[in-house]
Amino acid sequence: MPAFVVVSVTIERIMKTREFSLTLAAEPTEEQADDIYGVIDDATLVAHSGRAELQFHREAHSLEEAMRSAISDVKKAGLNATLVQMETQALLQQA
Repeated sequence: MPAFVVVSVTIERIMKTREFSLTLAAEPTEEQADDIYGVIDDATLVAHSGRAELQFHREAHSLEEAMRSAISDVKKAGLNATLVQMETQALLQQA
């Protein structure tokens, strides 16, 4: 009689810190900045050269997941993102 062996395999998707920036459509007011930090706790708001951006360090299974969730969070805070950027070195590390 043949013996049967049951094998259980669990594939774990690894969470990594994804680094990227979202440029905002407009520089936020103080109240909007408070709203941002009420929704987002893994980004820093930076204003320079007449534009504002959020620099993210977001834990996610994929870069796409991190960016999609960040854009969604920006919308929850009542703002819009117009551009997603990454440093070349950070992009290479995401692969």
